[in-house]
Amino acid sequence: MPIKGTKKEKRQYQKIKKSAQKSGRYGGRAEEVAARTVMKKRRQKGKAKSKTSSGRPRKSAKRSAGKTTRKTTRAKKAAAGRKGGRKTARRRAKKS
Repeated sequence: MPIKGTKKEKRQYQKIKKSAQKSGRYGGRAEEVAARTVMKKRRQKGKAKSKTSSGRPRKSAKRSAGKTTRKTTRAKKAAAGRKGGRKTARRRAKKS
């Protein structure tokens, strides 16, 4: 486990390592697999310094601004009551 990490991350590391050793799935690499798994979760949450492509995808500027247009709001509301879901509702909203 890396030097930095919360108590929760350290517990997760120990649990994953123990599980991997017990199952024998990874051979002698149980510690490595556990550390990589915990670090991956840290990256995905944005807590790690290194920014890699395996983390969360970068949001577009339009989405990160937090603004939703009237059409997208309408599409989301319509998606709840129609067959096809959100994607279909977006397509319908674009047409109108």
